[in-house]
Amino acid sequence: MVRLRVALYICLIATAGLTLVGGPYLMKLVREGSLAPIWILSAPILFGIFFLFFAMDEIFKTSKGNGAYKPMLAPLLFGVLLLAFLLPGRFREYEARKMPAVASYAFFKTLASSKDARVRALVMVATCALESPEEWMSLIRTGLADADPLVQDAARFAIRERAGMGIQDDTEPDENPDEDAVPKANLTNLLVTAKKSLP
Repeated sequence: MVRLRVALYICLIATAGLTLVGGPYLMKLVREGSLAPIWILSAPILFGIFFLFFAMDEIFKTSKGNGAYKPMLAPLLFGVLLLAFLLPGRFREYEARKMPAVASYAFFKTLASSKDARVRALVMVATCALESPEEWMSLIRTGLADADPLVQDAARFAIRERAGMGIQDDTEPDENPDEDAVPKANLTNLLVTAKKSLP
């Protein structure tokens, strides 16, 4: 039993060191594409497993000691703080590395569900990079139906940029479109549909 505890303590210290010291290096390798994104979570997850066994062991020794054994509060507090501070950031980094290819429909679709209205608005503007009119229109409808006016305005801007036509309240094309805009006749029907969706 003593040997098992010593092995547990060694694993606990090793994974804590790997989490703190090796974590940034692992993230660097993942960002460079040398490792799979799951490696970002490997050290914290291993530390969490060993810390769980350590906490259970401390509880077991305390319960059997009839009050004579005092649990090691410092390591327990350290483990809880380490997991609380590191895990959220590592999970965000993992999710970012698992994002679909940039400028793809899946990429924009994922970002369009962000809680930040500024991110959703930027997605509306960036959707002009999509080649498929159907995929573009699907995202634009989402933006036009958004509860935030910032996102709605961004969707209207994206329509003007994509179709080369302005959006008027009377649903008529802008008589003076921007000179830099490139008209696209095959998007006219999509433009009319979008304008009917406007509040």
